[in-house]
This record gives sequence, structure tokens and C-alpha cells, in this order.
Amino acid sequence: KTVNQQGYIDVWYINGNSWEEATPFNITDNDTLTGINFNLTYGGCIEGSVKNSLSSPISNVYVDVYDTLQNFVNSAVSDSAGNYFVGGLRSGKYKLCTENYSGYINEWYNNKSSFENADIVNVYQGDTTSGILFQLDAGGCIEGYVKSDSGNPIVGVTVSLYDLNHSLYKNAQTDSNGFYIISSVESGSYKLGTYNNFGYVDKYYNNKFSFESADTLNVNGDTLSDIDFNLIYTGIKFSKNKKNEKIRLFYFNGKLYVNALPGGIKNIELFDISGAVKMKKNGTDNQMSLNLNSLKNGVYLIKIKYSEGIIKRKIIYIK
Repeated sequence: KTVNQQGYIDVWYINGNSWEEATPFNITDNDTLTGINFNLTYGGCIEGSVKNSLSSPISNVYVDVYDTLQNFVNSAVSDSAGNYFVGGLRSGKYKLCTENYSGYINEWYNNKSSFENADIVNVYQGDTTSGILFQLDAGGCIEGYVKSDSGNPIVGVTVSLYDLNHSLYKNAQTDSNGFYIISSVESGSYKLGTYNNFGYVDKYYNNKFSFESADTLNVNGDTLSDIDFNLIYTGIKFSKNKKNEKIRLFYFNGKLYVNALPGGIKNIELFDISGAVKMKKNGTDNQMSLNLNSLKNGVYLIKIKYSEGIIKRKIIYIK
């Protein structure tokens, strides 16, 4: 396959449009194959510019080109004047979007929020389609630290931003200082939560244990700083295992039932938020129960361990 930056249409040998259309050939040690030639034709082009809401140019923005099946075709990067040029395109219909890491809100052409709604750009081989302009709004930022209850930074925690319907919008991971930043956030209302596999109890902002009770963050093109999390360490790591996905918990008449357990010996432990063991139970039945009537309101962690070493955990809330 050819790869070029001069505006020609790349092909697979011989003149194929894809891997499936390429012609295979055999070669052995010390052989030289001759006549493996390519004849390239000049493709269509798209050119335009990327600017901010004040019409000032934005550099280093990727402009990605997709076909109508949302297959990536080609891309270009805006220069210091905000201009970009994408070449080597076959005649057809395309959709374009931006990708930047400068805090602006990406969009599909023409000022659309999704591939489905994006305007189509027609390209004709040998011609240039001009004037495809992107005008990006500055987005808001949310930043803060994730630390343990002892004040030490926690590296690699995922901090997820959700809309008010609990749909994931963006996420970021903490660095070596426990710092995270989520940028290019559209104006709106959001909730924020953590996820980790290091033995800490995840939380929603602000020190909440459920999405419903989490504080709402309002972003309006500004930066929300000091959105911090302090996570309590239990030492119990979450383990995903398809064998245990059908396990169900339900509560009835003061008892918590653990249902659909696999065969073999099981050990169930209940921890409070400090990591102290409040209850233990062993058994071989596929359903086991814990009496919760003596427990105070709060957050608890259930750890289920199987004889083969598999561990599953689940957080529950008692009111």
C-alpha cells in the first residue's frame, strides 16, 4: 500500500481500494521481484480553517474526515493561521469533525454535535472543496485531586463525569500527584464520581456514595477547581469474573440474601466504611443470608470469597 502526503489517492497493489482488494504475491529469500509498480491519480481536497468564537485562529487542531459509514479516511492539522488542507480523497460524500487538546469543544461540520447530524461535504476527484470552517467555543474545565484518607495521592484513579441522566460524558485519570483535569466540557450540569481497582471505596462528589445524592456541578465555560476526593482504603480489590456475574443481592424482612452462588465453599464478610469486619458467614448453599437488624445506618462492603480463590465485592447502603 502507498502512503503519501502530496494529495494522491493511495492504493493497495494492484490498484485496490482495500486490503480485501489487494493482489497478494509470494517472495522467498534472496529473490527480487520487479515490476511492482503503482500508478497514482490526484485526489479531491478539502480546505478550510479552525477559529474560536472571536474569529481568532486555533492551531494544532485535528480535522478528521469520515465516509458516510463513519469509517475514518484521512486527517489534517490546522497551522498557525488556523488553516487546514486534507488531500487524497476519492469522489464522494464525507463528514468532518475536529479533535483538539486545547480546551475547546469539538464539533462536527457544520456546528453539529454528532456524526448523524453533521452536514455532508461533497468531494470531486481532482477538485478542491473550500471554505469548510469550524468555529469552536471554549469549554469549561473540572480539576482536583484524589487522595487517600491519610492524605497520600492515589495514582491511576478514573474520574468520570456524567450528565444528570447518569450517561458518561468524559473521564480522566489521576497522575502521580493524584491530580486530574477534565477539559472541553460543554456548559451544563454534571455529576462526578471515581472508579478504582486498588482497594479504595469509590465516591461521588461531594463525599457521597450514590449518584442520586451526589452534588451537582454547573459548568459555564469556566474552570471548577478543588473538586477533590478523599477515598478510604479497605484493601479489598474488585475482581471481575464472568462466572460470578449472575450473583444477586436482595433484602427482605431485615435480612440480606446472597442468591445464585456457585457450588463449593463460600465465605461472606461484611465490612463497615473503616474496613472493620462486622459479620462473617461460611457455607456451601447457593443462597446465604445475613441479618442486618443490628447494624447502624451507613455504607458497608460485602466480600464474597470462593474456595477457588475468586473474590467478588459489592457496596450496599443501609438506611
